[in-house]
Amino acid sequence: MLPEGARVGFRPCSYDPKVFSPRIRAVLPAQYLAGAGVDARVVPESGQGRFDCVVFQKAYAKADFQLAETLKARGARLLFDLCDNHFWNPAGDPAVAERVQRLERMIDLVDAVTVSSTEIAQLITAKPTYQADDALELLPFTKGAERLGRLTRPLRERRRKGKGRVRLVWHGQSGTENIGSGLTPVGKLVPELERLHARTPLSLTIMSNSPKAYRQHIATARFPTRFVKWRSRTFTTLFAQHDICILPIEHNAFTVCKTNNRAMTSLLLGVPVIADEIPSYREFKDWMFFGDWANHITQYAKGPRLATHHVQSAQRHIAATYTPQRVVDQWRRALDAVFASRPAHDPGRA
Repeated sequence: MLPEGARVGFRPCSYDPKVFSPRIRAVLPAQYLAGAGVDARVVPESGQGRFDCVVFQKAYAKADFQLAETLKARGARLLFDLCDNHFWNPAGDPAVAERVQRLERMIDLVDAVTVSSTEIAQLITAKPTYQADDALELLPFTKGAERLGRLTRPLRERRRKGKGRVRLVWHGQSGTENIGSGLTPVGKLVPELERLHARTPLSLTIMSNSPKAYRQHIATARFPTRFVKWRSRTFTTLFAQHDICILPIEHNAFTVCKTNNRAMTSLLLGVPVIADEIPSYREFKDWMFFGDWANHITQYAKGPRLATHHVQSAQRHIAATYTPQRVVDQWRRALDAVFASRPAHDPGRA
């Protein structure tokens, strides 16, 4: 069990507040645990401070190894958190191979591994694994649900009257060509969207981090598109002004490990989702569409009733299931286990 007064630290892979995974897998979990009475916090970038346990959130650079080895020598428990398949190297890239070696070395150092999906858990054989969901990150970026409701009322009225273009939106990191994530599969969908646009006028907004990737994959489409730089202060209100979120995904060993975070974010913001099916999305199969893009876009475009039913049903499920308490319980299970796995030792200062 986690000893009373034990201090838990989360060492994120990046201290840049614009990077997504540290917020949902280090900053928010630390906040939720602290709210539940655990002495939890983000480890300073310097690594200084007294910690009884440290979670290395996808962090395995040279400085992370030095910190981990110092903490372990002083008796602290160590966990490693992995939310992507960083073992995958289909092209045999030497730089990726070196990264895999570092990843395996870090896993050797720690007591246990936390993962974001069962698919990632299957990749870890050397250490115990514990699943911890992404912490939902949404409402802190708005000035309240009432304001968001005022912004989306005109959009709902436009949908009801069937006016204007069907406004599609995609959000996420631009990704890289070799792993088939990000904007690459969106670009491959463009020809089908162009054909649909000939009979059902469309527009597409890309909310992401790379104008270059947008120009490469999307900007030449023969229907209106635009790029919007992802910013925390504007994301929710801009995103909610769209009709349908599209999430095309190439199936490979990397993408099947992804979580349902993007789909849940869209549904919580009142925007129905059409996606390629991956394991984490199956939970929402009754409230979102998979593939068959032109047909499903057309179904949602006919009127708001189906979209409203899907969104509201999904929101009820998310609100009842993906609570801060769920995040706390999952992390407590992992923390309790690593403290039970070996005798206590006085931790030192890193």
